[in-house]
Amino acid sequence: MPNHVHGIIVIVEKPCRDVQLNIPTEEYFSKISPKSHSLSVIVRTYKAAVTTICRQKGYNYFQWQKGYYDHIIRNKKGLQNIQQYIYDNPIRWNVDKENSDRIGEDEFEKWSKKEGTQNITTREIL
Repeated sequence: MPNHVHGIIVIVEKPCRDVQLNIPTEEYFSKISPKSHSLSVIVRTYKAAVTTICRQKGYNYFQWQKGYYDHIIRNKKGLQNIQQYIYDNPIRWNVDKENSDRIGEDEFEKWSKKEGTQNITTREIL
C-alpha cells in the first residue's frame, strides 16, 4: 500500500542496544515516559529513523500518521492470518477507503466491522 506499512514485531527479553529517542533526560520524564524496549519506543524509534532518512534524501513532504495500531498475536493460527493479510494487502489498494480512485468495497474491512476490533488500539507516539 502506498499510504501505510505493516509489520510483525517480536519483543525479546534481551535488549540489543539503546536506540534514538529511548533515554529520557530528567527523572520526572523517566517515570512517565514509555519504558525502554516497549512497543511504543520501538515504533517511535522506527518512525524517527525512517523520517530522518527521508529528510536526508529530500523527501521533505514525508509524514507519518499520528499514532499506530497494534494487535497481539496469540497463537500460530493468528500469526498465519496476519502474515497472509500483510502479504495480500497491496493488492487491496483499489478498494482502500483512503484511495480516491477506489472501485469497490474491502472485504476485510466489512469482516472487521462485523467481528469488532476490540483487540486493536491506537497509541499516540509522535
